[in-house]
Parts: sequence; structure tokens; C-alpha cells
Amino acid sequence: MDTLTENERAAASAESFLDELYGLVRQNKKDEAADLLYDHFHDILTACDYEQCRDIFRFADVKKLTTSLMRSFLSLTFRAKEEIWTRPAFFETALAEITRQQDGTRAARLVGHLR
Repeated sequence: MDTLTENERAAASAESFLDELYGLVRQNKKDEAADLLYDHFHDILTACDYEQCRDIFRFADVKKLTTSLMRSFLSLTFRAKEEIWTRPAFFETALAEITRQQDGTRAARLVGHLR
């Protein structure tokens, strides 16, 4: 008997997605990682599954993502940002990580408009 609640299932799904994404990043499979990200967010946003979006943002580790993927996370969800209350914290963490990797001016240009 499945004893997971709906929230637990959504969280497990988000963590599974992120694990797969991190694996592709570790293997330097940038195109496959981008495809996975786009496909997954397309599916969950089309289904208005904002809970899973919130979980993905809550669990995402920016240190395991490329700058391009962090930017994609933010751009793909920009129109749904009001529904994804965990997105602003991810934005701030991503901005800090991109600033750490590059200079602050470049980081602001890359993602500043996606707040």
C-alpha cells in the first residue's frame, strides 16, 4: 500500500527530477540537461502543477547547476512566478552563485530581469 501523501509524492518527484538533472550536469551533457529541464517544466507548467514547481525550487542546489540552467529555471517560470512562492529565494541564491562565478555586472545582466 502506498503511504505517501500527495505532497510527499510531489516532493519525491521533484527530487528525482533534480537528481537526473544533476547527473547530466556531472556528465557534462549540457544539451541533454537543457532538454530535460525544458521538457519537465513544460509538462508541469502546462498541467499547472505549481506544487511541483515550488518543490523543485525549494530543493534545487545552484552549486550543482550551470549558469545557463539557473537562467533557464528562472526564464521558464517567469510568467508563473506569482504561483511559485519558492522562486524568489532560488533567484537570490542563483544570483549570488552567478555573481560568485562571474562578476556582479554580468550576473545582473544575465538574470536581473528575471526577478
